[in-house]
Amino acid sequence: MKETFYWATSNVTTLASIANAIFVTVVFITIYLRAGSVLFMRDRIWVLLGGKSKFNINSFQRLRDNERELEHFRFEFGVPAIDLIEAESFERWVTTKNLPLREISRASKYIDWSDFADLKIKHRNFRARKFFAALGAIFIYLLMTLSFALGSSKYVMASLPNTSYFYLSENNIKFSLLSDYSLNSQTCDSPQILSSISKESGFTTLRLSEFCNDLPKPETKERINKSLVAQRIALLTLGFFSLASFFLLIRYVSRVYAALRLKDRLTNMDKPRSTASTD
Repeated sequence: MKETFYWATSNVTTLASIANAIFVTVVFITIYLRAGSVLFMRDRIWVLLGGKSKFNINSFQRLRDNERELEHFRFEFGVPAIDLIEAESFERWVTTKNLPLREISRASKYIDWSDFADLKIKHRNFRARKFFAALGAIFIYLLMTLSFALGSSKYVMASLPNTSYFYLSENNIKFSLLSDYSLNSQTCDSPQILSSISKESGFTTLRLSEFCNDLPKPETKERINKSLVAQRIALLTLGFFSLASFFLLIRYVSRVYAALRLKDRLTNMDKPRSTASTD
């Protein structure tokens, strides 16, 4: 750990350059995936190298402007339109149905974009997805809380063949987190307490005496400390992984909720039409 910290502090410039390159790459990929192109960047490079910024022929310039307008539209709204006709169809759909753009942006994954003349929400069981996602979020939150709580513990879990788990620290051993007794320098000198711990833990008094002899040894403390560090790293890694998973799941739930609200809104708007046509 000390060597890693020393290397990191000695190579701050290198790490900053790597982080900057990763950040720029992620931004570039995000823009490309959302907009479908990076014409704005190509235009700036072209002008920087001495190229013209506009066409002299109006029809060519109009085609160029349409492509840049479409790129801006796709990036702004996250809508996979392939031409301005589809973009205008989307605008009419939003305006006619009075749909909130924020909800559309969140639920874009669940919108059927195959026909811009008849945009609709895909057929999915959103209520079931919402229910199971909520259960998953609760489970991941509990796992995250437990991981961070145990990660700060001074005890490391251990076991021997054919024994249950017990808990080691540099100064004592616990055989149950809820037990009133622990094995330490004071309790090791009390035969009565050793007998009580033996009955509670299932270990023989001979085995407990061996623990008492090994506990003060420097090599034992060193092994316990190394195991404790490894356990903390594993639990904190699990905790941060659970934290990231929790936020991703919350984002997924928000998308499902947005799709459900859009679907209900569109269904309620179509009901009066169906009733009128029936009459």
